[in-house]
Amino acid sequence: MSNVPASATPARRGLWRWSVALLATVLMVVVGSGLVAFAQSGAGASRGPVFLPADTSVYVEGRLDMPDGQADAMAEFMSAFPGFADMGSFQMIFEQALDGLMSEATYGEYSYTEDLMALMTGEVGVGILDLAGAAMMESQPPPVLAGVAVSDPAAASEFISGLAQSETGAELVEEPYGATSILSDAENAIAVAGDWVLMAPTVDLVQTGIDVLSGEAPSLADDADFSKAWARVPAAHILAAYMDFASLGPLMDLASQAAAGETGMTIDLEGLSEQLPTDMVAYLTAEADRMTLEAFITPSEQMPAMAMGESDLAARFPADTQLYVETRELGATLATTIGGLLATMDEQTAADMAPLEDMFGVPLPELLDFVSDASVGASLSSDGLWLGIAAEVTDEELANDRVERILSIVRLLGAGLGGEDAPEISVDETVIGDTDVTTITLPIEEVTGGQLPVTIPDTLSVAISDGTLLIGLGDFVENALTQAEADSLAASPEYVDALGEDTSNLGLVYANIGSFLGMIDPLLATMAPEWADIAPYATALDRIIAVGTVDEEVISARMSVIVAP
Repeated sequence: MSNVPASATPARRGLWRWSVALLATVLMVVVGSGLVAFAQSGAGASRGPVFLPADTSVYVEGRLDMPDGQADAMAEFMSAFPGFADMGSFQMIFEQALDGLMSEATYGEYSYTEDLMALMTGEVGVGILDLAGAAMMESQPPPVLAGVAVSDPAAASEFISGLAQSETGAELVEEPYGATSILSDAENAIAVAGDWVLMAPTVDLVQTGIDVLSGEAPSLADDADFSKAWARVPAAHILAAYMDFASLGPLMDLASQAAAGETGMTIDLEGLSEQLPTDMVAYLTAEADRMTLEAFITPSEQMPAMAMGESDLAARFPADTQLYVETRELGATLATTIGGLLATMDEQTAADMAPLEDMFGVPLPELLDFVSDASVGASLSSDGLWLGIAAEVTDEELANDRVERILSIVRLLGAGLGGEDAPEISVDETVIGDTDVTTITLPIEEVTGGQLPVTIPDTLSVAISDGTLLIGLGDFVENALTQAEADSLAASPEYVDALGEDTSNLGLVYANIGSFLGMIDPLLATMAPEWADIAPYATALDRIIAVGTVDEEVISARMSVIVAP
């Protein structure tokens, strides 16, 4: 063990400052500029967490080399935004930012492009070795170990030695560990082990990484459960992550103890922890017109089954719908949720619910048990805001009975509240085609004083047609009953493209943000002067979709951000 010589300077600099800067530089590259530095070197599958022990809780990997065409895809995706019209401008902007970051961290002594870029292969990983420990050790360094793969270990060692020599005023210690030399100060430790630069808050964490790389301890990369989960991550990715949900067990115990200390109540979370998934992997990938984040969750044996399905509810909504949400088995979900809430109430509170149940003629958890899949959609146009709900019903006769009970309560409220000066609520019956439609006129303008920034229809219509319950403001119900499917959201090219092959799913959220921003752009320009600077970037975004699926082995959740053509 030896102290690294240093000359006097009034400003103290330590390993932590520039090692954090190194990782920050890596993250910046991963987010947007990796294709600049490593576009020619992407070789496909990564080596993975070969430096992390097998019981690591969380692993995050960045591929700066942008493998399998990710460089070109990212460049084309970014070209939708101002300032990134071509590869040259993309490179210039990010290289300047990275050089500035590295220069600040080393007081102008080192440059990212001249001194660091050539040493890196493009693969970087960070692991949280003990997630529970990281949460509980408030005053201790977190058990985090980072690894940066290098193409020339000797040059990397020389670079780190140069940094150490330049860290004047810092108390740096160099100590051997086997054939490896570890450099440390009070805040951080670093070593070049094989073709990896290892960094951690403490020397013992770096030693752990060295042991794993030397084969003296098993690695996460060789763990069977990890390998099975990680096989779902394609080689073409920018970021990827893995989490072992078993590591959440101690955290749930801690939460239970904390709740007991705060409330005096004992909360048993053992049953909930048994229903947690086994593990999860996620990855971020680029395509020419979109970025996609997809997660794969391995369910445990005790995890409740999830309802998959395919519905034609989107055919009830117009093609220009800006927000659309679809869910499965809504009635059963609400029954479970409301039933659970009622079970937590004291006897008096539960008794106060009895009059409501008498009016509805059914216990509250069962009020909507006739509903299976359901969806809601909305849009803002020059005519104002519209909102609609469509839900499949399992028993149309029962649905009619429940809806009629609710409408009867509305009629009573409209007739008996507030006296002569009260806003009027009227209920009218019409027929559209062969479907009975009930329309409730609401005193929107009287209640709001006409001060809303957008127009909201003053009618709410309800109908049940062909096994579907329809509820909506304004003309939604009429349009849903009369429009051709070819004019619906289900047939919209933008929606079909975003949904892809996931037509059978757990549920979805779709947003046409380009259309929405186009409508509110004048309003934002008037209300927020800074919108003029933000708008070119925001309006480059076109659509967002989030959709989930499940099979016998894995739950998948995908979110894609799509840019305007």
